[in-house]
Amino acid sequence: MKILQKFMFTRFLGALCGFFLMFSSLFILIELFDLRNHYRFDIRSAKMLITYLSLRIPFLAYFSIPVAVLVASVFTLALRANLSETTAILASGISAWKMISPLVYTTSIVAILLLIGTEWKIPEWSERADYIRRVEIRHKSPPAKDYLNLAFSSQDRYILSERFSPVDNIMDSVTIITPTENHNLLKRRQIIRELKYVNGLGWIDQDHPNQEAIALPAPKIIEMVATFSGFKPLTEKPAEAVKVSTLINEYLMLRSLRESADDPSKITSAMALRMVKINTKISFPLTLPFLSVLGATIGMALGRRRGILFALTGALFYTLGYLLILQTSVKFAEVAANTPSLQLYAGLVPWTSTLLVVGLSMKRLLKP
Repeated sequence: MKILQKFMFTRFLGALCGFFLMFSSLFILIELFDLRNHYRFDIRSAKMLITYLSLRIPFLAYFSIPVAVLVASVFTLALRANLSETTAILASGISAWKMISPLVYTTSIVAILLLIGTEWKIPEWSERADYIRRVEIRHKSPPAKDYLNLAFSSQDRYILSERFSPVDNIMDSVTIITPTENHNLLKRRQIIRELKYVNGLGWIDQDHPNQEAIALPAPKIIEMVATFSGFKPLTEKPAEAVKVSTLINEYLMLRSLRESADDPSKITSAMALRMVKINTKISFPLTLPFLSVLGATIGMALGRRRGILFALTGALFYTLGYLLILQTSVKFAEVAANTPSLQLYAGLVPWTSTLLVVGLSMKRLLKP
C-alpha cells in the first residue's frame, strides 16, 4: 500500500508541477502581450519587467493552481487507467479512495499554503506589482489614496476637506463649521491649512502643533464612513492586495458604526460586501482537495474507456465550467450584498462553486 501511495504521489506531483508551469507561463504571456507597447528592449526595462513578473507569480499561482490540480489529477489517473493499472488495483481489493488519497493530501497542503499566501505575501507583492505596472511601465501617475471634497459631520459640527488621505493620516484645507442649536445660523467657522492625525493624541493643527488636538474620528473610521457614504478614492487597491484580516477588521468596525448610525442601510451593504470578499478568499483554496478527487474520478472513467486525450478534454471542459460558475457566483454575491432582502445570504453565495465541486466529486467517488 505504501509503495502504491508513494508511486501515485510522485506521479501526481510531477504532473502538477508541469501543468502549473504551463498555465502560469500562459498567464505570463498574456501579461507580456498586454504590456507589449509599454516597455523597451534595454537592460533597465528587462530588469523592471522581470521584477514585475516575479511579484505577479504568487497571484498568478492563485488562479493557475486550481486548473493545474484538476488537469494533473485527470492526467495521472487517466494514464494509469489507460494502462489498465487502476483496474488491477481495484481488483486487488484496494479502494478508490486509498488509491487517490495521496492526491487529496497533497492538494490539502497546497490549499493551506494558498490560505497563508493570501494573508502573507500575495497582498504585499500584488500591491508592489500594481505600482510597477502603473507607474514604471505604463508611466502613469502614482496611485492616489486620497478622497477629494470630503464632507462629514462630527459632534454637531460639519467638516469639509479638499483632500483626505487615510494612508498619510492627513486632511488638507479643512473647514470646520459650527452651527447654532437650531442649525439655521453660522455660529463659528474655522479654517485649517492641514490636520495630521497622531496616534495617542488625535488630529493636530500643523500650523499650531502646541494647541490642543481637535476632536475628530480616527482616519480609518472617516475612511469607512466616506466609503459607504458614496465617496471613492481616486484608485482602489486590487482585490488580491487586500488581506483577509483587513476585511475582518473593517467588517467589525462597520458593525460598531452601524449601531449609532441614523441610516444603517449603506453600512449594512458595506458589511455584506466585505463578508462576500472574506468568504470568496477562504472558499477558493478549500476547493482544491475536492478538485483533485473530481479530476481523479474523471481520469479513471474516461481514461479507461476513451483514452488520455479525451480525458484531458473533459478536464478542460470541467475547468471552464468551474471558472464560469465561480465568476458568476462572485458577481451575484456582490449584487446580493447591495440588495436588502438578500444581504443576509450574500456571504454564502461564494461557496456555491465549492459545494458544487464537493457534490460532484463525492458522487463520482461513491459511484459503483
